[in-house]
Amino acid sequence: MKTPKFVFKHDVMKDELRHAPYNLTAAKVKKMIKEAIRRAEQQACCGLQRVEKVLKKDTKREKQRAWKKDALLVDYFGDEKLTVESMKDVRNRLRRCHRRLADKQLTIRIFPQSKTSSKTTSAQNLGSVFSPKKFKIFSHWFSITDGDSRAAIIIHELNHDLFMDQKIKDSSGKRVTVYGKTLAKKLARENPKKARRSAENYELFCKAAS
Repeated sequence: MKTPKFVFKHDVMKDELRHAPYNLTAAKVKKMIKEAIRRAEQQACCGLQRVEKVLKKDTKREKQRAWKKDALLVDYFGDEKLTVESMKDVRNRLRRCHRRLADKQLTIRIFPQSKTSSKTTSAQNLGSVFSPKKFKIFSHWFSITDGDSRAAIIIHELNHDLFMDQKIKDSSGKRVTVYGKTLAKKLARENPKKARRSAENYELFCKAAS
């Protein structure tokens, strides 16, 4: 992991992070982010190794059988319309994410929560192939107590330069953004092709695989 570049925006330290409920110093903020990136690298590595193990099988049928025996792969990426190429697509996306975490310098822009429309938005990457190593973290991210969750969010954001969040109909029939295990697994069952292009599915898969 390379030390990231930190950009503090809109007096986020002075106006928010120095005060309750955060009570953070700039040094602590940087430490939390660096620890999360390091953990995200480990998570991505675990996910990558899981797919690579499947792809090491000799034949197409053996690869498909190994994939279908792995509950996590099926849960988050489905087992319908499963080709060797689709497995390699998942592998390549995980490999790309892991390489950026391990070898590239990320630019983290830290924003106050007021700069997003939701009180629970923790990070954001609007998605651009021209900024694959840059994204925003909002104050809410620092209130998440589970370190694995903070780390996995970084995996989610890094995947947004490839694809945006997916949509699916929930139990009431309303079309919603895929967030959380229930909707991610539903997407994998109903539309595995989209699940393999869902930042949320990669986030949750890597977190579970580690």
